[in-house]
Order: sequence, then C-alpha cells, then structure tokens
Amino acid sequence: MRLVDNQSVEKISEDFDNDVRFINGVVDFLKDIRWIKLDRNSGLYQITEIGRMKANASKRVAVIQ
Repeated sequence: MRLVDNQSVEKISEDFDNDVRFINGVVDFLKDIRWIKLDRNSGLYQITEIGRMKANASKRVAVIQ
C-alpha cells in the first residue's frame, strides 16, 4: 500500500535494511500477478482492481482471525 501511496522504492527499502533489490523483487511480483501497475504518464504505481479486491479480502480475514 505504501508503494501506491506515492512512496519510493528507496524509501520503503529503509524498513528492510535498505535492500532495494528485495523491494524491486516484491514490486515485480506484484506487477506479475497484476495487483499493481505503473502509470506511464505519472511514473507512479497504482493498485489494480484485482489488487484492491485481494487487499480487502485479506483485511477481512485478518479481522476474523
């Protein structure tokens, strides 16, 4: 969610021992499964409808548990 809230990969990687390569791998995975996409005009990542549905489903599961 931080990525689609306009935070950079570098900023997010600070919470993961500055491992930019790891975060780029996660970003690539999320793009591959079509949960996020890169807006070519703005250069920012956006959550897709599929990603939104999955994120909402995981929130419901977390509350139930």
